[in-house]
Amino acid sequence: AGIFLGLSDLSRGVFFLFPFTLLLFYLVAGKSIVQSLAKTVIVLAAAAAVVLPWTYRNYQVVGYPVPIGTTAGSGLYAMNSPIADPYTTQLIEMPKEHPEWVNLHPNTEVATYLAGSKYAMEWIRSDFRRFVKLGAGKLIAFFGLNKTWTNYDNLRGSSKFNMDSAFIEATDQILKYYFAFHFLWFLVGACLLVRFSFRDSVGDKMFLLFVTLFIVGMHFLFAGWPRYRYPLEPLIYSLSAFAIVYLLDSSKIMAPDLNNPTYVESHSSTVC
Repeated sequence: AGIFLGLSDLSRGVFFLFPFTLLLFYLVAGKSIVQSLAKTVIVLAAAAAVVLPWTYRNYQVVGYPVPIGTTAGSGLYAMNSPIADPYTTQLIEMPKEHPEWVNLHPNTEVATYLAGSKYAMEWIRSDFRRFVKLGAGKLIAFFGLNKTWTNYDNLRGSSKFNMDSAFIEATDQILKYYFAFHFLWFLVGACLLVRFSFRDSVGDKMFLLFVTLFIVGMHFLFAGWPRYRYPLEPLIYSLSAFAIVYLLDSSKIMAPDLNNPTYVESHSSTVC
């Protein structure tokens, strides 16, 4: 898990946030704080073994141990700045707003990385309520039907279909209603998993919920449009199916009663 997390970090730096989700997952799974921290540290150690060689390479090349890439700082500030918009990505002009940014490091890329991180955190701390309000707007943009992935997005640039084709017009509203239907059931499924987690009756299925929370949290902090919608949609449909199946036949969802002697005798090999 740690090795794959490290590889994920190298391809997309926002996965650095994932250990917080992992720690929360261990705690809800019934582990003690010490156990949860220990398991998280083990995963982090393996991830670090993958990432550190690249970090050392950055230190040799640009003169600063940038973990992944220098765009991380400016990316954070782009989405958490005075001109940040939840529906679009607007790059704030660093030289104009903060002319002193060049003094942070001799290397321009590193200076941008440090400046973006610094000014973003200053903006967040200056008015945390404003930051939360902006994050809520990002989630509305993320889940809003006006930004639902449709065939318009899937076929963009395709020579087979143009933007105004009858096919796109015919499927646009259908896909929006389809997503709206499953999104409502996804919310119900997420609530059911939270409810069952306290009864320890869904086990590893809770991981679906925590991966979902991670992607939503990542969007809350970084993205201003449905950038990570594709990896989240399978989880939305999975939790939607979970809720619908529970509604139709809850016995297919409820965990077996291991305290029931009849069940244990008839499923002894499965229990073992």
